[in-house]
Amino acid sequence: MVRAVLLGVLTATLLLLSLYAGPVLAPLVSGGARVSPTPVATPESSVRTGQSTPRPERRTYVVRAGDTLRSIALARYGDAERWRAIYRANRATIQDPDELQVGTRLTIP
Repeated sequence: MVRAVLLGVLTATLLLLSLYAGPVLAPLVSGGARVSPTPVATPESSVRTGQSTPRPERRTYVVRAGDTLRSIALARYGDAERWRAIYRANRATIQDPDELQVGTRLTIP
């Protein structure tokens, strides 16, 4: 009688472990059958031939009176120190990063 109860408890425990532990303990429960690992997506495996990858969205901003690159970065990114990213994206448009011309259209990366 005790032997049957212990066997039932052991069987139930192994069943619960296989359900919750998944593929890690499944070979032990199923008598040593091998479980193939789940494939992991890599950047190379998710690239489809012939399809372009979506580009990050670029926004534009028109400079107003009193704007600085730091104030624009603070408003757009929440961090005034990111003004250099805006400057790098607009080097052809901005002659002096300390003096923005009102009406200049900036690309916000």
